Amino acid sequence: MQRVVVTGMGTVCPIGLNIEEYWKNLSAGKSGVGLISKFDATDYPVKVAAEVKGLDPTRHMDLKTVERTTRTIHLVVPAAKEAVASAGLDMAREQAERVGIVSANL
Repeated sequence: MQRVVVTGMGTVCPIGLNIEEYWKNLSAGKSGVGLISKFDATDYPVKVAAEVKGLDPTRHMDLKTVERTTRTIHLVVPAAKEAVASAGLDMAREQAERVGIVSANL
């Protein structure tokens, strides 16, 4: 059986765009639920959702990559970068095939 070691964490979610912001808001009981703003929800019975707001994907990827990728990628890349930085990994010195990121898109 292989062992897995969690060495770093990163997040992009409705209550925080990084671990520090997430933990502060979680501890304060802040909700990420609000009125839907990403599309016109007039014709839908539900008008609220937990949307990620305030994320600028061009801070983490070049504009061409942002335009060619989905919103899911825009959310995962900053979280993965934060996890790698949190772990203190220098990918130039690591065996890349032995490094992995686990992502949950709920």
